[in-house]
Amino acid sequence: MSQDDFSLSTQSFKYWEIFLTWLFKYDSRCFELKDKTLVYENPSKQHARFGKSYRKKMASKGIICRVTPSFDDVEKTCKALKAIYETVESPLTCEWATFEVLAKVMAYRNLKTGHTLQIPIMDREGCMSMKPFVVDRVFELWNKIKAFGLTPLNAEEVSPILLFRGTDFSFMTEGGRASIISDLDPKGPGFTLYEKGQKQIREWLLKGGKKARVIGHSLGGVVAAYTLIHDADLISQNSWESSYAFNFPGVSKELIEKWEDLSQKPHFKGFVCRGDLVSKLGFLFGDIYEVSLDAPLSPIRAHEILLFAEGRGFLHEVDLIKENASSSRQFYSNLQQQTSSVLYEFGLKFLFPN
Repeated sequence: MSQDDFSLSTQSFKYWEIFLTWLFKYDSRCFELKDKTLVYENPSKQHARFGKSYRKKMASKGIICRVTPSFDDVEKTCKALKAIYETVESPLTCEWATFEVLAKVMAYRNLKTGHTLQIPIMDREGCMSMKPFVVDRVFELWNKIKAFGLTPLNAEEVSPILLFRGTDFSFMTEGGRASIISDLDPKGPGFTLYEKGQKQIREWLLKGGKKARVIGHSLGGVVAAYTLIHDADLISQNSWESSYAFNFPGVSKELIEKWEDLSQKPHFKGFVCRGDLVSKLGFLFGDIYEVSLDAPLSPIRAHEILLFAEGRGFLHEVDLIKENASSSRQFYSNLQQQTSSVLYEFGLKFLFPN
């Protein structure tokens, strides 16, 4: 790509970001919160540098929330996970940073069956250690939208991980176009995608004989949420083995009721970012935390940056009753449903799987 092409791409991104920020006011992209504030700090210079690679050069996102085919990028992500383990002393912050990198970076890599990954994992005593996982299944849920089954090696007390890829904003690839279409599903973001892959997902969960954890960001986060609710009996309920979703849209009211009716619920934590638009859709459930930084973020940056790579951030527990009943959530959810329905009737329905 020429310097002129980079400049044009940069300007396009800049103006698109300004337009979205102007159109969707910041106050409407904030969440209803409980009173307690938790301040977290990232002591890792290596992880901070890795996080700053987002949008650093021109309009490129580096390898954060961007699909790339190079195996070198798998190795870069593995080094980032190792740096988190070696430099972040707080086990809880280490875990949050680890699973955010898995969801926003590793899920976008060109993982192959047989790849071995070293991942920081918390044990029942709350201590972190590096555990080897092998990629034993690469799912193609629909039209090159990937998910990955990660099985621990030589670790009887470690659960498998089902890692879902989020939206790939690329019109140049089949998987990118399919993920954008899935975001516009009138049944709810990613729901038809989940239905398409549900059988193979459940087969993998049953195959291991051990309850798994589900992880995802954005579109991958909501598919993880669907799996968590529909296959709750196959997801880990251990208090030290939470499933995670980052910057994910909420689900339908019917699925919220299904979640509430579960006699035993898997442990699940969701992180949303103040200023993110995507997480204002649908209804949230589980233990949800809003992350905010010192400065307000545009909708795009709030959705994609590595939150736990920032030097300092603030955590608030979301008040789900107030948030799910808020006027801003109702407005954005209705807007998404109306837009999706119109696009579906005017041609999108011919692109969805039967």
